[in-house]
Amino acid sequence: MLENNPKAKITLSQLQEWSKEVDLMIKMDKRSENEIRQVIEWSQKDTFWHKNILSMKAVRKQFDRLWLEIEKPMRNKSKYTAEVDSLLEELKKKEKIIEGETAKVEIVDDS
Repeated sequence: MLENNPKAKITLSQLQEWSKEVDLMIKMDKRSENEIRQVIEWSQKDTFWHKNILSMKAVRKQFDRLWLEIEKPMRNKSKYTAEVDSLLEELKKKEKIIEGETAKVEIVDDS
């Protein structure tokens, strides 16, 4: 967070509050340290969220939404893959129909 705003002034009480929020995320919300780290790192790289996540309280409040944003590309990829697979199956069926129709056509020699 400080990388995005090196001029930010952080007081000792703010650090204590951040520590308290992290502790709550771990103990009450059952978040792992790694999950918290991932959410913070991702949010600070995102062009929208880095301006909105300026404290651990904000991380905790928005955690689920941020986690979904992190996973969104994977969900979209799965959806896209399923659509492509479906289109390929449809194409294969149409190719078989065309091959069958071609086989039924009788070629007559006009000579």
